[in-house]
Amino acid sequence: MKFKLTLSNGTVSNFKLKIPGIKTDLIKGNTISSTSIKNLEIFNEGTIAIFDIKDDKNNKLPPIIIELKT
Repeated sequence: MKFKLTLSNGTVSNFKLKIPGIKTDLIKGNTISSTSIKNLEIFNEGTIAIFDIKDDKNNKLPPIIIELKT
């Protein structure tokens, strides 16, 4: 599994990923950590939040909410 966050203009420099019941992961760059990948593989249902997204010009972008249902 791979997860890469991209923008149409610019580059993602960092963001935070919140999976319910798991400590928030601070990601430098645009690809989630191997730990978060493992956590997503066992996550069944609920809301995942990607927030504090910043681009290479230090602009803060709106959060992304992903709802997973089984």
